Amino acid sequence: MAWWHADLHLAHRAHLHHHPQGAAFFPALATPTGAVMIPQHTGPPGHPRALMMPRRQRTRHQDGQYRIAHERAINQARMAGDEPPPF
Repeated sequence: MAWWHADLHLAHRAHLHHHPQGAAFFPALATPTGAVMIPQHTGPPGHPRALMMPRRQRTRHQDGQYRIAHERAINQARMAGDEPPPF
């Protein structure tokens, strides 16, 4: 891009003004929704919400080892049978 083109482009962008026009194109969506009701009390401050998360039954390492062993068992059963390969 030439230096004069870059300057012209930046000067042009400085004069652009965008106004919302969605109401003109979608009048059904431009209706007001009413007042927003925000509750004053949402719970005790500092409530430990993370304690409500479920705990892992296995560690990530154990879970990975379980998945590998499970898939290997499936593959061994498939190889022991008379089924053709899946591809």
